[in-house]
Amino acid sequence: MKTYRIGIHFEEGVVLTVEAESKKAAEQIAMDAVDDYGGTEYPKKFNQNCVHREYSVAHTEEDD
Repeated sequence: MKTYRIGIHFEEGVVLTVEAESKKAAEQIAMDAVDDYGGTEYPKKFNQNCVHREYSVAHTEEDD
């Protein structure tokens, strides 16, 4: 059996609910959450609402 490396293109639109002292701070908290959890389930405190998700195979190569 062969091994393949599959590149996946993934795009997700999510609305997060964030408590913060300012708009800028809220945006930073959201960006940090995306860095930590993007493409997965966010912690319940963010009250995640996925508004769209698209994905496809970008490339396939045989692993040597």
